Amino acid sequence: MSQIPGRLPLITLLMVLALLLSIRSMPDRSMVFLRNLGAVWDLALFCAVPLVLGWFVYWVYLRKILRARRIAAIRMRRLVEEAAERDVRGSDR
Repeated sequence: MSQIPGRLPLITLLMVLALLLSIRSMPDRSMVFLRNLGAVWDLALFCAVPLVLGWFVYWVYLRKILRARRIAAIRMRRLVEEAAERDVRGSDR
């Protein structure tokens, strides 16, 4: 069992080499399919990048701004309520 991790890089290298050799010996139709598959993958990544950047901006910056506005609104509401209470107490006297 202890010999398996030592051979793992060799096995991985042999598998990658076999994959590269099999791709190299494919007929032209298969190569066209792989190129088209690569183009679709590139298109998917091209579409995913703006979505990920938008999510990051929302998650980091926009949430901070919205939280600051919510805290400011709570603080303003508390100030208005305290001023109204002081006004009510002042008119009771």
